[in-house]
Amino acid sequence: MLLRGNDMNGRSNITEILGYLLLTLGIIVHFWFFISNPGFYPQLFTVARSASSLEDLCKMLSITGECDSFYIYTWILAKAPTFLVPVYQIPAVILIFIITRKIFGSTVTAGLASFIYAISPGSLIVYNADQAGLALAGLLITISALITTYGLINEFKFQYALMGLVLYVALLGHVAVHVVLLLLAMVLLVRYISNQIDLRTGAILILFLISALITFFINGLRYYSLYSVPAVVLAIGVSLGLFLNKWLSTLSSHKVVYASIILVSAVTSGLLMLVIGSYSYNYTTTTNMIYVYGLPGLLSLPSMMLVFTNRKKLQAQLVAVAVTALLVNLFDPSIMSLVLAYLSLTSCVFIDILLRVIKDLHVVNWKIRFGATVALLAFITISFFGSYLAVSEEAASANVFSEITRLTADKGLGKISIDLTKLSEDLGRAVKSTANSSEVLIIAHWDYAYFLQSSLASEGLRAYLIANPRSGIRGKSLLSSIMVSSWETSKLILENISSEINVKDVYVFVSFAYSVSYGNNSFIGVPGSITLENYQYPVLVFDAYGDLYSIIEYLYYANKSIEDYLYVYRERPRTMALLWTLDGRDMLIAQLCVKSLLDSGYKNVYNYVIGQAPMNYTVSGFELVYSNSIEVGRISITYYGDYTVYYMVALFKLID
Repeated sequence: MLLRGNDMNGRSNITEILGYLLLTLGIIVHFWFFISNPGFYPQLFTVARSASSLEDLCKMLSITGECDSFYIYTWILAKAPTFLVPVYQIPAVILIFIITRKIFGSTVTAGLASFIYAISPGSLIVYNADQAGLALAGLLITISALITTYGLINEFKFQYALMGLVLYVALLGHVAVHVVLLLLAMVLLVRYISNQIDLRTGAILILFLISALITFFINGLRYYSLYSVPAVVLAIGVSLGLFLNKWLSTLSSHKVVYASIILVSAVTSGLLMLVIGSYSYNYTTTTNMIYVYGLPGLLSLPSMMLVFTNRKKLQAQLVAVAVTALLVNLFDPSIMSLVLAYLSLTSCVFIDILLRVIKDLHVVNWKIRFGATVALLAFITISFFGSYLAVSEEAASANVFSEITRLTADKGLGKISIDLTKLSEDLGRAVKSTANSSEVLIIAHWDYAYFLQSSLASEGLRAYLIANPRSGIRGKSLLSSIMVSSWETSKLILENISSEINVKDVYVFVSFAYSVSYGNNSFIGVPGSITLENYQYPVLVFDAYGDLYSIIEYLYYANKSIEDYLYVYRERPRTMALLWTLDGRDMLIAQLCVKSLLDSGYKNVYNYVIGQAPMNYTVSGFELVYSNSIEVGRISITYYGDYTVYYMVALFKLID
């Protein structure tokens, strides 16, 4: 008996060591993946490093003087050495380990959970998943959510819930912060259904809710992401149900009444968002979410099935939170690390069962135990190399312009591989070789702001912007006016701005999709076909992508009438963006797109949606200094033949 007891203690010590080894290995591998793929380094950090002060950074990001308090955080974090950026991920990895160990009572399960999270491609893509510079702040939101979950999901621990609340309050300037409130409301909703609720947990929700309402009053509803108002309304509904719990419980149908409260909350929040709108930004990420979610996503699927089968209350809370976060992540990339964290926790339902099976097999036969152990080690090894290959592939596409991603998805062209490092270097060299000084003004859509600034910063250049993703109406209105005004007016505006800020070199960046069919002829847009009444055959149309599709957005911010520049065809907005009126053909953005194609060597340029005559340009004073046509794929249109689709990236310099 003594020997058996010693043997069991020995095994226990081995599993403890293995769990901590997996935790340590995950952190080390995460650092290695990041360092070996420099494309993951946040672009905004590169820009912040080139600024001499916070005030200087704000001036570079917007010459209009708009400066978001968020950039204080950026300015501080950017000062850390490059290799230390993953340090911000370590608390999340450790919290996943602690929570998993607490819930499942297994150090090995906890080690595996933290390991698969740390090596998942999504945990690296999150560093540069969006062009609004929110990625690393998203890690702090993840930590806040995990700490709060740890305080609520098992035995109520007020101190941990309070720590999560403090971090939540500290992050209230982040547009995505209210996802924590949404997840908290979901946890308490599941706990209520499971009869595991009390007033203490309800009080924590009330504190979160009050904090959110105060920020709405200070920053306004439109400041925050799409789900923020629904999160607050849902939290109000849950809170109301919790504090009316004693009264509701006397009714035979109290859960139906409670469900009705939640339903009314959901409908109310939906109507509010239709009226109010919300903060939004375009982002660049991979089109293959299997790569992004990696093993946590894969293993969480059987875990969810097991939870639905066994209906364990604690695990059901994990699944509810994971699914909610997953849905939110579909349109908000800044919470990707949070989704991965909860998928990792959820996947442990399946992992824990496997480990228990291996443990039970040990009693039967040592050979079976040995085989199962080898299988576990093989799983870890394959996970490591599989994640490395996925990370290496996704590193090159983590920052692809969102319009290219949409183009390939809309037209079924498959995944496109772009060497963004080379593109960045080429743009930087093009500006450096043509600029008269180290300070330049870049005119480009705000979604490309940090990419262009970081490209030039790598060449020792300081690029000033008119607007960036977090700019307000003032900056975006000025930039939009330049893009959609007549080229003569735009040129005059740019010359005045150049004189005011004392920067002589001005560049205009444009990117758009075009197609090539027969001969040396190019067609603006991407071909498609539509069926019209009284037409025997499908009608050939073209859709705008890139800056040409942004014309509609530019007209809105510039406060110009769409009808003056475009023929209205609201049923197909991407086609409408190419339906230029006479004034529309004179817009700076339209003129530069036509000029970039003709100057690149194409014999003719057509815009078939407004006519079959070749297009020409009248713009002068803008010299093409760089162009790159990226082949996207081929499209076959019945009755009209095959087209090769390209994405043009062009840079013009304002000259006398």
